[in-house]
Amino acid sequence: MIIGRKFTDWLSLQAGVSFTHYNSVGTAYDHDKIGVHFNGRIKVSPQGSIIFNYDAPLKIKEITEQISWTNPPKPNLAFGYEISTSTHAFQIYMGTADGLLPQDNMMWNQNDFTKHQLFIGFNITRLWGF
Repeated sequence: MIIGRKFTDWLSLQAGVSFTHYNSVGTAYDHDKIGVHFNGRIKVSPQGSIIFNYDAPLKIKEITEQISWTNPPKPNLAFGYEISTSTHAFQIYMGTADGLLPQDNMMWNQNDFTKHQLFIGFNITRLWGF
């Protein structure tokens, strides 16, 4: 579930909740994980925006299969810059998650922002003007 709003011409925020399930996991991991997500975009020029993201896997005792929390997944903190043209949007960002799938990041992320375990990413999006 995702809720988003454009507050002004320069500020957009989004919040969401996710449920991740894996059928086959090791004995030190849970099959299910609920996470919360916060995203935003701050427009700083007609073509440029600062983007940020925070994903936090929750530790919910009622759905865990673990007796002790020895290796819980860590939150993802990411920030970057977006450049838009009339046909494309380019994003370059830095964050702690190293998986391509959001579900993988919710279940397995062990990278820590405070220990400078950061990764660089790049996205290209084709903008269609129908």
